[in-house]
Amino acid sequence: MWLKSKLHEDPKLDLYRGLYGKAVSFDFDFSYHKPSNEWKHTRSLLLDHLNHEVDLVNFLFGIQGFDAWKLQDGFDHYEVVGKRDDGMVFHFRGTRRLAAHTYPEWCRYNFVTYELFVAELGKGATRNGERIHVSERPLDQAYISVETDLRTPRSIKAYTTIRERCIVVSTISCGYEYGLIAQGKLEGRVCFDPFGCDWDYGPGSLLVTEAGGRVTNIGSTTYGHCNHNFIAANVPVHRELSRQDSELAGYW
Repeated sequence: MWLKSKLHEDPKLDLYRGLYGKAVSFDFDFSYHKPSNEWKHTRSLLLDHLNHEVDLVNFLFGIQGFDAWKLQDGFDHYEVVGKRDDGMVFHFRGTRRLAAHTYPEWCRYNFVTYELFVAELGKGATRNGERIHVSERPLDQAYISVETDLRTPRSIKAYTTIRERCIVVSTISCGYEYGLIAQGKLEGRVCFDPFGCDWDYGPGSLLVTEAGGRVTNIGSTTYGHCNHNFIAANVPVHRELSRQDSELAGYW
């Protein structure tokens, strides 16, 4: 939590080392969504996520060898402690929200652009501590990101139809694009037959919603993160793309 609160003030970790000295410990507590795949109903948390947490520590503080000890490894909770060769100790905990279908909060830090995005259900969205909001541009002036499998005729037709109505862009990073939508730099993101997983789309959908946008599954008025066919956009674009009498309705 200390690192999360300090990043938006100045993202250069060298500054903190100068002010507070060398980091001696790293403690993170994670919360995960309800599992979508059957095999993840058993010992999946540690298997799925420990490598990401180790990568994060290596990215922030440099690559080091380490020893780690498993304290708990279950389907709804895991806990690991360890010590790196440089003396830093780490403690990771993860808990699965068994009945959750939404993400109550979302935090994403872009180490390249020094941007920290935070969204909490019902409390809005911020970038580096300042409120952000989606744009109000209509579809014919919009920049839209589309993620789909262009090996199928249905996807090709839908993609082509969207390109005829607006400008299609792609960064190959859904997390980065959610941040652009929430700031009003892109107008929306459309996914149908995409390639990602629940955790790729669910958190960013909360960010867009809390920034004033709308997110619904295609052909529905609600959103569930386990359904990866969805529209996340500002209000005018979402209204146009989700109309049942639109050109796209036949492809959904």
